[in-house]
Amino acid sequence: MPIADAAVLRWTNQSDPNAAAPGDADRLHSLNLDQRVVSVVSFEGEWSRIRFGAEEFRVRKDCLMPIGSVAFEVGDSVNAAGRSCTIRDAIWHFKDAEPNFYLEAGGKRLSKRFKVDDLDPV
Repeated sequence: MPIADAAVLRWTNQSDPNAAAPGDADRLHSLNLDQRVVSVVSFEGEWSRIRFGAEEFRVRKDCLMPIGSVAFEVGDSVNAAGRSCTIRDAIWHFKDAEPNFYLEAGGKRLSKRFKVDDLDPV
C-alpha cells in the first residue's frame, strides 16, 4: 500500500536514546533500522510515530528525513520477476534518491535488491 508520508530513519547505535520515546530506544538499537524507509503515522507533540512493518516507534522529528510518498512498505505483497513476494526490508539509496526493496518468496529471502519499477502490487 502506498505510504503518503514516508521518511528515512536516521538511527544508529550511537544515537541519543533520548531521541526516542521511553521504551522505544532499546528496540530501535536492537533492530538496527538506520536508513530504513518508514511510514510516518502521526505527530504527537515532540514525537513522530513511525511504522516499519509491524513495529511502531516514537522518535523525535530530527531523526527523520522526509521523502514524500513511496509506493510500497515493509509487509506489502508484490509481484516481482513473475513471483509472488513480500517486502521484508526497505532501505534508502542516497545516491539514487530512492528506496531499494528486499523481498522474500515462499519463506526464502531473495538476495537481489529491487526498485519500485521492478515491483507490481498484488
